[in-house]
Amino acid sequence: MRKTIAIVILLITSGVFSGCSTLETANTTTTGTEDGPVDGHVRFGDIEAYYANESGFYYRGTVRFKAPPNQSLKPTTFHDVTLCLYGLNGTVLNSTIVGDFETPTDHETVSIRSQSIPKYIVIDHPRFRTYGQIYQNVGVWQNESQVYAYTVGPLEELDPPFPYPRHNETGKCM
Repeated sequence: MRKTIAIVILLITSGVFSGCSTLETANTTTTGTEDGPVDGHVRFGDIEAYYANESGFYYRGTVRFKAPPNQSLKPTTFHDVTLCLYGLNGTVLNSTIVGDFETPTDHETVSIRSQSIPKYIVIDHPRFRTYGQIYQNVGVWQNESQVYAYTVGPLEELDPPFPYPRHNETGKCM
């Protein structure tokens, strides 16, 4: 049974860091079930620590992966899935290898920081574009409200579209 759901992620910092901006999300509608999109997804999971302020940016938490439920897709491992932090002009502020994700589901803990607040936070891998349809969780910094709005979908189909070229080599952002 298919139904429309809203994917929403919310971080409650509980005062872990003083002067933190709150991580909020944009509601993004996609087709799926109560467990998430019908197709696969890679998204931010449990967030252990986070800040985005004049001191820069820091994130520590889990990244969760679920392969598309398609019997014709062979089991695989996505080596060197990467978390990329992009600046306003497309520069890579920082990146880190999240790890290797095996189908059908997997998760890894990651931490990353940068000296400035990234415009985009993206979890990426070149094969996400060709292995079924994998919805990606993308954070976009909102200057006016000082929060991240998160959208979920294939990067090629986001609105507004992801503005930077993607790398075809694992472990790279651009």
